[in-house]
Amino acid sequence: MEEFEFEFDEDKMMEDSYQILTGRKTQEQILSNDQRDLVLIFNPNKEYYLKAQCYDDLIEYFISTEEYEKCEELLYLKNEIV
Repeated sequence: MEEFEFEFDEDKMMEDSYQILTGRKTQEQILSNDQRDLVLIFNPNKEYYLKAQCYDDLIEYFISTEEYEKCEELLYLKNEIV
């Protein structure tokens, strides 16, 4: 039986989640450019992923990486859906 190897990459997960949540890329675009599985902080196939918590988690992460432009965009989008 072949072992499944999974290497967790938090930076990639957060960046991919940001790209999809902001509409910059689709799941298919990310998967076509990468050989790894797509791991997100939300389930893009469910309506509930647009809840404020996803935005808050991404904003908190991008504050820690000092990517404030992304925080500003996420806060704007969060306020649009609430």
